[in-house]
Amino acid sequence: MSPVVLVLAVACVLLATLVGVLAVTVRRADREAKAHEHALAGLRAEVAELAARQHEREPTQPAAADYVIAFDEQPVPTQPSTQRVVSATLGEPLIKVAALGHGVRRALREERRAHLAYQVRREYRRRRRASRVAQRRRGR
Repeated sequence: MSPVVLVLAVACVLLATLVGVLAVTVRRADREAKAHEHALAGLRAEVAELAARQHEREPTQPAAADYVIAFDEQPVPTQPSTQRVVSATLGEPLIKVAALGHGVRRALREERRAHLAYQVRREYRRRRRASRVAQRRRGR
């Protein structure tokens, strides 16, 4: 089998695996978002009920306060968008896949393979020389 065909086959398998992982992750994020929506609706109902009870207990004239709390900023949305959930869920794995792809591409470059072949030849020659020197010492 040609190296090009082998690389393409491995790339297809990796791509199919990545698509499967993405599909599972998106489904899981969607289920979690729905569960959070349901829990949030329950909490909102509970807060509304507590506010109604508190309103019934409060006197008609509130006591004069020595301080006032004011918020100048807009309130932060309580429910994240689907895009933010997917981005947070998939961000780290995508970065890892990109780093792995970069490393594989770098390792397969021609100059890298040539450098490794050079290092292997150099180490082989060094060991051969060391063996010859050892034989000469034993022979004396």
